[in-house]
Amino acid sequence: MEKQEQIHWLLDSRQMEIEYLKEIIRSLGNTKERLLDIITNPGNYDEQTVQQAWAHLRMIDQRLLGERDWVKIHNEMINVKKELKRIRKWCRQWKRDHADGK
Repeated sequence: MEKQEQIHWLLDSRQMEIEYLKEIIRSLGNTKERLLDIITNPGNYDEQTVQQAWAHLRMIDQRLLGERDWVKIHNEMINVKKELKRIRKWCRQWKRDHADGK
């Protein structure tokens, strides 16, 4: 695979990872909203359902707050941005060098 193809593949794969992360966050947000709806409207549900909603909500929050991988993901995204900036700079320089050689 030539350098240009590698760059495009890298950009596409990183963009896909970002989209997957966005979908996971949206899904967690929707789940938390549904759980909060059950908790804030206990008259519409039996006691066991409300207790399970509380348990699931606590589990999600504890897992998210206790998870250090989110920090890693954030740092990886910063590194990806730096790498993309470096690649773009390299591409601009490469184009200039090859345009001068014509």
